[in-house]
Amino acid sequence: MLRILFVLLLSILLFNQSGCTTKPSNFPDVYPCRITVQNDDQPEKDVRIILYPSFASGSLLIRGQTNTSGEAVISTSLHKFSKQGIPKGEYTAVFEKIPELEYSLSKKEIDEMKPVQRTAYYEEQDKKRLELQEKAIPAVLRVPKSSPIKFEVKDETGINVEVNLKDY
Repeated sequence: MLRILFVLLLSILLFNQSGCTTKPSNFPDVYPCRITVQNDDQPEKDVRIILYPSFASGSLLIRGQTNTSGEAVISTSLHKFSKQGIPKGEYTAVFEKIPELEYSLSKKEIDEMKPVQRTAYYEEQDKKRLELQEKAIPAVLRVPKSSPIKFEVKDETGINVEVNLKDY
């Protein structure tokens, strides 16, 4: 469970550090991609969307996160350069939502715990977060091999994709 949290935090850190102003010479042309996520016809905010291209993408990271309207503008990142849009090609989309938990203990109480107690406490919090994640996003949409959300960007007009979680 701690591994999941570590990977998630590392992903967020890398995503937030993207934004270098120098475009790498091997950065592809990108085209608009907007994905809207709803759950029972209500916008679903704070859903991370990761796109897996069918082509060899090297170090490209292609992802976005929904806002309060359930809309995500997808961006492509390479090293520390990021730009809104995605390259032409076929994609499979996966979705994740890591719910925030209100900790039942204060930071001071956690800091005063013995290391073994603190580890057990955080593992329990991770377990709760995973249970909430599993309720929020259907399992079929969390794994590239099983995700039925596939689409292709063919030209500069880009693509808009709508996903309703209740359908899965």
